[in-house]
Amino acid sequence: MTRLLSFHLYCSRSRGLSAVIYGAVLASVSVPLSFVVGSALEAIIPKHLWGASSANDLVAMPLGQALALGAVLGPAVETVLAQSLPLEATRAIGMSIAIRVITATVVWALFHFAAGGLMQCASTLLLGSILAIGYVSARPHGLLPPFLAATTAHGLHNAAMLIGTVLFPSLAQ
Repeated sequence: MTRLLSFHLYCSRSRGLSAVIYGAVLASVSVPLSFVVGSALEAIIPKHLWGASSANDLVAMPLGQALALGAVLGPAVETVLAQSLPLEATRAIGMSIAIRVITATVVWALFHFAAGGLMQCASTLLLGSILAIGYVSARPHGLLPPFLAATTAHGLHNAAMLIGTVLFPSLAQ
């Protein structure tokens, strides 16, 4: 699937729009998988080890402000710091694609551990790997398409999770 979408990015006149569509496809994969993984992690990790949920801070805000921070600004900053920088640094020193994806996923998870604890770290491993794979597959088309794809996927993922916690407050616990 990533090859087909990467080919579409290559052939498209509007690589920016194609990258955004690619990001939406990545989010459509990450959101349902995150619910499954999150449920499994809740059964495995004792609640006293979870740590704080970043959703708690966002749910307390007005929805528009929460979406602006959690689905636009946050994903853009996190894409640069926890995806683009590790992926581009490992690319520059000639690391294999697998090592680049693993490195970015670990950086992503550690970034989220610092922000929310063990549960946040463990539950974001999947999203981090999906974003890293999406970034790497769009990278042959320049720097903007992978940034747009990863930021869009992350933003839509966060928006879905935030709206889910607003509709179902027990998800934020």
